[in-house]
Amino acid sequence: MLPQPREIPKPHLAEDGRVRIRPYREDDVEPIYEAIAASKVEIMRWLPWCHPEYGIEETRAWVESRPGAWESGDEFSFVVEEPSTGRILGANGIHGAFRSRLVGGLGYWMRTDHAGQGLTTAASRLTLRFGFEVLGLHRIEILAKTGNLASRRVAEKLGATYEGVLRDRLFYGGRSHDAACYSLLPGEL
Repeated sequence: MLPQPREIPKPHLAEDGRVRIRPYREDDVEPIYEAIAASKVEIMRWLPWCHPEYGIEETRAWVESRPGAWESGDEFSFVVEEPSTGRILGANGIHGAFRSRLVGGLGYWMRTDHAGQGLTTAASRLTLRFGFEVLGLHRIEILAKTGNLASRRVAEKLGATYEGVLRDRLFYGGRSHDAACYSLLPGEL
């Protein structure tokens, strides 16, 4: 029997000693923008929202949209920060059809100067727990462009099952891209 949809949860905070995930706040605009600007070259290769002219107003619009997305159940977005300093390291979240199918998608990005340290995996593990334990999801998917080896390694470190390549699944930069598809079920984390 599939789990039943739950009510929209209140904003959530979790940490593991290395990273903390928390909902966005109004005062996150400048530090998020700075983290994106410091990592723009890498982020642009893999994520459709980042582009050469990406500016602080786009960050402001994103940050301001997060409470409404949370309240509607459309997206549960988190800032990833260092617990000891509060420095913003990146972001992640769960998006998708939370109420209708109990399936969500996990997305993530990390500052380039903090990549390769296991922080994306640690933050994603906290977010996956939120998805399974708080939202009651029965499946969480991770899609990455096939050439995005760093994101694919995170999925593998999380213990996600590689399901194959979904042809032309992602569209950005004016064209379609194949996506590697990974998934996790409750109890597999």
